Amino acid sequence: MFEELIEKINKIEANVNLLLQLHIEQSNSLTTYNDVAKFLGVTRKTIYNYIKDGKFIEEKHYYTNDKGTPTFIPSEIIEFKKGVKAVDIKPLEKLLAKPHERVNNPIVSSMLVGVA
Repeated sequence: MFEELIEKINKIEANVNLLLQLHIEQSNSLTTYNDVAKFLGVTRKTIYNYIKDGKFIEEKHYYTNDKGTPTFIPSEIIEFKKGVKAVDIKPLEKLLAKPHERVNNPIVSSMLVGVA
């Protein structure tokens, strides 16, 4: 019984994703910086950084048009969004891996002399 429900839910999810993709592609959005930024929930500057840092790959996520500016490829932007993690934990892992020593405010340190 549960397997049938899970199968039906998966089919519904696939259909919703297909409808979303079709809607976006028909409306011809997700081709400009502003459209992509709004869709991904980030700023326009972040989109510039994605290109500069190589997260968006030319000829995959965008191509350079006749005016020399990027035109984004909607289907690849949708795929990119599916693969984006909510939080990048690599910087946190590096930070937590380092041993930290406790540093007190100088005023607090002078007040704690002889207490501990």
